[in-house]
Parts: sequence; structure tokens; C-alpha cells
Amino acid sequence: MPRVSSFTKNLFRHALGTGSRTIRRFTNKSDVTFIVEKNNWSIKMDGLQIQDALRDSKSGINFKLSAYPYLSNSKVYHFGSQYMWESWENKLFNKEKVALTFFHGKKIDGFLANRNIEYLIKNQYKLSKIIVSFSEMENRMTSWGIDPSKIVKIPIGVDLKQFKPVTTEESRAKLRKQYNLPSGYKFLGSFQKDGEGWGQGSSPKLIKGPDLLVDALIKINKEVPIFVIISGPSRGYVINRMNELKIPYLHFYFKDFRKIAELYKILDLYLVTSREEGGPKGLIESLASGCPVVTTPVGMSTDLKLDNKISFKVDDFEVEQIAKSAIKILEQQINSIQRKELRDLVSGLSWDDIAMLHFNKIYKPILESF
Repeated sequence: MPRVSSFTKNLFRHALGTGSRTIRRFTNKSDVTFIVEKNNWSIKMDGLQIQDALRDSKSGINFKLSAYPYLSNSKVYHFGSQYMWESWENKLFNKEKVALTFFHGKKIDGFLANRNIEYLIKNQYKLSKIIVSFSEMENRMTSWGIDPSKIVKIPIGVDLKQFKPVTTEESRAKLRKQYNLPSGYKFLGSFQKDGEGWGQGSSPKLIKGPDLLVDALIKINKEVPIFVIISGPSRGYVINRMNELKIPYLHFYFKDFRKIAELYKILDLYLVTSREEGGPKGLIESLASGCPVVTTPVGMSTDLKLDNKISFKVDDFEVEQIAKSAIKILEQQINSIQRKELRDLVSGLSWDDIAMLHFNKIYKPILESF
């Protein structure tokens, strides 16, 4: 068969119409670079999920990840968090366009948060799009004077193929045995980073509520014998307190973040005790896994319709209310129908769908503006 030249291929593509011309335009050597942290944690996971989904789609976009934007040569840079943008923004050239994911923040959250928000307000003209994950964050943005045309709400996604309920209670028991977990306990989970820095995390990152978590566990443990499963980096504060209190626990920090899906299948309950969040991922991953949850009124929980039977959104940040809601769930026997109802709450948040929202609402419009 004779070889078809690239020029001829382009003629065929042009003849196929606008959709094919769009694909051809996006297939240059660097369309979008998603800027991630060097550490193997949340923002990097987002980038990998979007990358995988776009690769499997027919978008035709050339999307890559990097922890060093100055080493990339892209038309569009998407910063996975507002703090990374503040750090790297002055090292970019002036020809590229920038999208920014702004997970959460209030001016009262402390010096760093306030400085970062003021930086955003002052430098918003440098941004093409600002992505937020929940409605309240969108409202905050407009109240700060951010141009509404720049703000796009796209929820955080979840891998519905990876995070799913166990089929039977026998399967759950087998998995607990595989992890050498003792019988006679209710298993509670908390999978996040809630210590300062990237070391041991012995100093609590209070915005993530590790103090509320342990104080709630103390109260729950008085009523129901519990075993705590924790994951994530920098959990030193929680670990040290549980050691002092002699609350049994295991800590897992997997190199492959997809392994964490198994842990949700072990749990009777997942706890979100943060004072501020953009998701959090633990909330939507637990629901996708059919795992009951108790959450403070943060992030995407404020947009989800939790039923206050097996998925509680408490009214405030009081430890008593968190513990009381948790005990109410732990005293129930959760059936497969209820687990499906939990999963249905996040059925529209697959990474395939969320990645295409990024493509259609962020990347494609920006690339077409060149």
C-alpha cells in the first residue's frame, strides 16, 4: 500500500469538516500543560485522571503534566492549585494563556489564604479561566470582584470504575481479613493530608480539622468500639493523638493512589471534619464506594443532596454533632440498596465526564482564541 503523506492526510481532514479541523489544530506538540505538585498526592491525581480521560476521548488534545512550567512549551498552562500559580506565575512568558483551579479559601482563613486571595484579585487579568468546584466558592469569587465571565464551576471527579461498593458483606469480611483487621470493631476512615508541610505532619493543619477528627473519635469510641483506618501523607498529629488515647488504627500511604479504593470497602463510615474544602475527594470517593459518610458543611457537600440518614452533613463544626451523627450511622445495618443510593449521589461525577467539561469549557475555548 502506498504511503500517504501528512499533507494528503490534512486535505482529507479538512474535507471532513469543522470537527476534524479542530482536532488537527489541537494536535500540535503542546496544547495544554497541567501543572502539578512534585508530591504524589491530590493535585497530581487530578492531572493524571484528566490526562487518561482525554487520551481515551476523541478530543484530539495534546495534554501533559509537569511540575516545572518553565520547562514546558505550551499554549495553555492549567495550574492545579492557586498556590502553585502564585509561585510560578512570574516565571512564565507572556504569550501563553493560563487557567487556574481554585479549590477553596476565605479571607479569614489566615495570612497565607488572605494574601493568596488578594494576589488573585490583583492579577485576575492574567487568567483566562478560573475553575471552582462548588457553588459557594463561585459566589465568593464574585463577591471579591472577580470577573464572572472567567469563573467556571466544574466539580472534582471520581473514578467510578475504581471506587465502587463491595458486592456482598462476605466480600467485605474477606477484605478485612486480608488486611489482618480484628473483629468486634466498627471501622472508620479518614484519607487526607491534615498536617503542616510534607514531613511527618506533627503540627496540625487546622483548616483540615484533624483536631475535630480526633475529638469526635474520642466521643464515638465511648459509645461504639472503633478501629480507625487512615491514609495520606503528613498524618503525624492524628497518629500521635491516637497513640496517646490508645485508639486502635492503621495508617496506609500507597505509592499507587488507586490502591486507596480498597480501603473504602473496609469501612463502616467515612469522616470529613475539615473547616474548609474544595471537595474533598474523600467525600465523593466514599459515596462512590457506597460508604456512609458524615461531613462538616464544606466544599461539594454543600451542593450534594445528602439524606441525613446514612449520609450526614452536619450543620456546623461542633464535635458533639459530628459524633452523634456518626454513632447514629454505626448503629444501623446498611444494605445494598442504601449503598447504591449513596453511589447515585455522585453518578454524574466520573472523571470521563469531568475531563470533557474541562475540554469543552476551558481548553477548547482558550485554544480557539489564539
